[in-house]
Amino acid sequence: MKSNRLFSVFQIALLALPAFFLLYLWKTWFWFLVPLPTNGLEYATGFLLLWYVLGLMFFDFPRPRMSSRWQWIAVILFLVAATVATAETVLHLEKGRAVPLGIWKGWFMAPATYFFLLIASFRSRDELKKLIDVTIGIIAFTAGAMLLQYFSGIFSEVTATYDLRLVWPYLDPLSGLGTSGNYPALFISPFLAMAWIMLMRSQKGLDRWYYAIGILMMLATVYFTQSYGAWMAVIGACAVASFFRTHGKTRWVIVPFMTLLLLGGLYLDQKNSEKFQFAVDTTQENVIGSGEERLNIWAVSWDLIERDPLWGVGPGQFQRAFERQAPFTLNRDVSRQEINHALHTHNTFLMFWLSNGIFGVLTFLLLFGVLIWSIPREWRWVLLTPLLYYLLHGLIDVFYWKNDLAYSFWFFAGLIVIAQNLNTVSGKVEHGIKMGRELGFPTANIQLDLKLNKDYGVYAVILRIEKEKKMGLLYYGPRMTKGLPENMVCEVTVLDFEGDLYDKKISFKIGKFIRGPMKFDSPEELKKQIQKDILVARNKRFKISA
Repeated sequence: MKSNRLFSVFQIALLALPAFFLLYLWKTWFWFLVPLPTNGLEYATGFLLLWYVLGLMFFDFPRPRMSSRWQWIAVILFLVAATVATAETVLHLEKGRAVPLGIWKGWFMAPATYFFLLIASFRSRDELKKLIDVTIGIIAFTAGAMLLQYFSGIFSEVTATYDLRLVWPYLDPLSGLGTSGNYPALFISPFLAMAWIMLMRSQKGLDRWYYAIGILMMLATVYFTQSYGAWMAVIGACAVASFFRTHGKTRWVIVPFMTLLLLGGLYLDQKNSEKFQFAVDTTQENVIGSGEERLNIWAVSWDLIERDPLWGVGPGQFQRAFERQAPFTLNRDVSRQEINHALHTHNTFLMFWLSNGIFGVLTFLLLFGVLIWSIPREWRWVLLTPLLYYLLHGLIDVFYWKNDLAYSFWFFAGLIVIAQNLNTVSGKVEHGIKMGRELGFPTANIQLDLKLNKDYGVYAVILRIEKEKKMGLLYYGPRMTKGLPENMVCEVTVLDFEGDLYDKKISFKIGKFIRGPMKFDSPEELKKQIQKDILVARNKRFKISA
């Protein structure tokens, strides 16, 4: 009982961590061979990790679980690539080694630790929804705090920009002035996209009000950042998701019409603004618009890749490399303002290539692809929409290379793994009444490790037994055959298998729903129905997709 209470408190602390994502802006230093920066977010993560390790040792906390070996492969290779790129950079630097080491710690290892804590701690459908709902509320509250600063004028002397964008609390550590409205937009937008789909699928009035208020808070914040890339990416991702979630005229008429209407309204709203004019054109001499600036950065980035496609320039080294390469690529002198604006490549995939090398960008693409492939049907658009946003905005900006953005990415990765784990069930095989064996279908009676949040009925399942995949039938629900004990059962009939599973721990993926519970007047009727169920499960169109 004490263990359960302690774990519940740990889950609450983990639920609250998104409220502290921006604590990375509070930085401190400690000495370990070289001065290595750390921050409030890393302290919070380290405290939770210590709590979890002690829980594993003394209180039987659950271990991280992924239902697909490809998820393990993708995550491990991604972190190995970051580690190798960091080591390669540190070995070739005479000074400034704290920068790549800090990036490795703060943008890869700490967020990945958060990811592993998430997938270890949340296992049920209710817990997944709670994790989504609480995080949407926290991000909406954070957006509200940003709006309060924006309208109240608190700290306006440091956060004011030439085009009056919302930037707080993102400040340049050197000047103490506001940096870019793209940062709060990149942080909030994927949660805004997820909240939109949660609103579309919600059935309860209270839930709808909750999501609607959160969306309004986040939407207003993203609007006042004047991040055009975030606007277009959110609209594009939500439009695609809305299109596939609706039917009939709404799909073919309303969704495209509302999308075009929204884009047109934003264009009319911004076409005469100073920022928009600066983005698309300028009549001033020696002034480069933000659109042209991006094209120049991409051109320099490709030249840097051609110089060293294997290792790139290393984590934290892009701005210096840009300063050296830009005059040769652009055939002119490069201003200090251009160099200051080249903190990153303005393209997530180019950034991974230049920072972590070819291995880094390939493992990132592998991880991204595995995550998309892993999303179960029930949660498809809730979790795919933020990833679509990342793909779209990632073409013109960098959605990962910052502490809070990295944590956000791993948060969504954690949601996907948790959602897929819902369809992976494990338990111990126990002795039952052995009626299945008498009917010619040996059945394993399963004592589940965790409660199964599924409707009662028969499902097709895939098991891994002795390194082989086997198809089976799961019945979960009340036994309703005349003459047999009427109790709740979780039974798996393994097809094409002969052997003894008693007292063994097995796991299986739940797939297609075949039918609900049925009453049978005799075991013979049950046998005939099992034969029909097997035919359905063997149907060539069947696949594990739930």
